[in-house]
Parts: sequence; C-alpha cells; structure tokens
Amino acid sequence: MKAKYLGLDLSSPIVVSSSPYTASIGNVEQCVRNGVGAVVLKSIFEEQIYRQAASLDRMEGYGDAGEYLERYLGEAYKAELLELVSDAAKTGIPVIGSICAGAGDAWIEYAAAMQQAGASALELNIFLLPTDRRASAQEIESHYAGIVRKVVAEVTIPVSVKLPMRLTNVLSVG
Repeated sequence: MKAKYLGLDLSSPIVVSSSPYTASIGNVEQCVRNGVGAVVLKSIFEEQIYRQAASLDRMEGYGDAGEYLERYLGEAYKAELLELVSDAAKTGIPVIGSICAGAGDAWIEYAAAMQQAGASALELNIFLLPTDRRASAQEIESHYAGIVRKVVAEVTIPVSVKLPMRLTNVLSVG
C-alpha cells in the first residue's frame, strides 16, 4: 500500500515520528526492515546545546569558556546529526529532518545542512516563549511566519510546520 506525504512517494503509509526510534541509524534501519514508509529523525534542539555547554562550564570550572563550549558542542552536535541524516538517507526511504526552532537564525543553517546531507523534507517545530507582555498576538504570529519564510527560502525540499497548540489564530498566520 503506497502513500504520499509532503509530496514524497512512500512505499507505506506508516511514518515514524521524531522519537527514540529515529535517534540512531540502527533504529532507523529496524524501522525500514519493519516496513515504514518514512522516518522523521529525532529533533534537534538549540536548548540541548546550550544546556550541555552551561553544565560543562559549571562542573569543570572552565571560567569564561561558555561561548567556546557552545560553539564546539554545537558543531559536534550538528556533525552527529548530519551523519545520521546522511546514513538514514542511504536506507532508501524518505528521511525527514526535524528542527525545534527558537528565536535565532541558526535554524536556517541547520535546515540547509540537513537538505545537503540527504533529508527529503523538513519538519519545523516552532515554539517562541512570549516574554514581552506588550507584544501583540499579531507580532508573535508574524515572528512565527518569518521563521518559516526564512527556512523555506533556504531549502528546496518540502517543509512541514508544527505550531504550538496555544497560537492565538492559526488561520491568520501568514
């Protein structure tokens, strides 16, 4: 039974979402052996990079090395993720990269790198914590739409977007 998702031809309608099942090449290969049509790889989170760097900085007493640790860990994390994308793409099923995007523009670079590594599509999870109580709902929604526009302008593969459930008016986001 074939299916189509994000314009991709799938050999099966089963898509394994971002989870521990898609966090390693061994697990992805097991999914393929079990007949899935596509996988959404384990999401990449900016917060994980920063938290790990801050934790090391505090534990090891590296002083002002936090910025260096963030950059180093970020590059190592990215390289590991791109290797997973590349290896998973070799399994023959569509591989969907998953990015949990925040306020910065680093996600644009991650999206392009995932496409280059072999991702067939991207899943963009956006969550912006509204911290400015004077910001209108329209401003917040506009920021979400801006992130999507930037990513879509950078890649040629399909992009799906997961919005938070408490977005004020999904139909007005443009």
